[in-house]
Amino acid sequence: MDSTKDHFWRQLPPLENLSAVHSGASFQQAPSGWWLAVSDVVNSTQSISNGLYREVNLINASLIRALLNLAGFDNAPFLFGGDGMVLLLPGDLAPRAASVLLSARQLAEESFGLDLRVGLVSIQHILKRGKRVDLAKLRLSADYCQAIFAGGGVALAEDRLKSEPEHMLRELQALSDGQKPSFDGLECRWKKIPAAGEEVVSLIIKAIGESDAVNTDTYREVLQAIESIYGTLQQTAPIHPAKMHLSLGASLRGEVHVRSFGTHWLRRFAYSIWLRLVVFAGMVLMNGRLKAGGVNWGNYKIIAAANTDHWKFCDQIQQIVTGTQSQRQQLCQKLDQMHREQKLVYGKHIADGSFITCLISDYDRAHIHLVDGADGGYALAAQTMKRQLLRLKKATGSDT
Repeated sequence: MDSTKDHFWRQLPPLENLSAVHSGASFQQAPSGWWLAVSDVVNSTQSISNGLYREVNLINASLIRALLNLAGFDNAPFLFGGDGMVLLLPGDLAPRAASVLLSARQLAEESFGLDLRVGLVSIQHILKRGKRVDLAKLRLSADYCQAIFAGGGVALAEDRLKSEPEHMLRELQALSDGQKPSFDGLECRWKKIPAAGEEVVSLIIKAIGESDAVNTDTYREVLQAIESIYGTLQQTAPIHPAKMHLSLGASLRGEVHVRSFGTHWLRRFAYSIWLRLVVFAGMVLMNGRLKAGGVNWGNYKIIAAANTDHWKFCDQIQQIVTGTQSQRQQLCQKLDQMHREQKLVYGKHIADGSFITCLISDYDRAHIHLVDGADGGYALAAQTMKRQLLRLKKATGSDT
């Protein structure tokens, strides 16, 4: 991958603040030779109600990690949505990406009892159907930039995944080169992280105006309201270093299943023992604020808390905030007003904490932490938004 287009994401200049996000000049169109990998857990709401919310998160995070191992840690823009994910990668990686997607589907079923839909959609296919995949890059911390998707192309790919899952599965099987994936760098070692404020709120907000310009104004109004009520992105971030605690318990089983997938049970047992030793060592290093292996472990939690994907945009705002009940009520009053004006639909889920799943390139600074609200987060917020949209359609007789 030596050409400029193969380093499209790496070379995209980052935006330094939210105010620049909804400027048309901020976005660049994805190269036509690239592909979108998409996934979705079938009946995720039921799986979450059965207590499998961590597993739903974990399988999609694992898929992101394996695809990043193909494309490069900083060369493939992605978005984690709790019960699904999307990742953009160069076209020459499509056969290996197909193998990763098929393996993740098998892992989901055999290890967690989940039905994972997976697919690859070319950017050319999306362009032919009148949609685009436009990208911007927002700096959330000194070490992490979040991908921002627009243009309607991701929604088209996700709709196709849900409407043609078997057809897309056959396409993957025909494209796959049969290589085994690597899930190296996937970690799930933290206990549930209590809210830094009174609560954690998972938000999904979608503008439904008649034009892109109208929707842009709506999103600006929403972002201004969130900042006015909750504060800056840094102030709303749900993860606080002092609240982070490593686990030595049953929550490590998910990582064990992923990292030892396809191996003998002895390998799984050995990984389980090794993992607990590593976690215990991490506790000692972090609590003692020690330096080892070129890493200042006293700063690890601070960097981890900063490197979370708590604000996202993919033709809709997806954000996890921490704050007070009063702040949430103020925001909901504003969103309810905008909903009555038929500017937007939204969903929310309230929890007492968050979970993170970690993508590690190195332990110094190159680590990303995918965050979701506890007990269902984004997936349950999406369900409430869909119900709100359905009620609006029935009330207005529209196809909004």
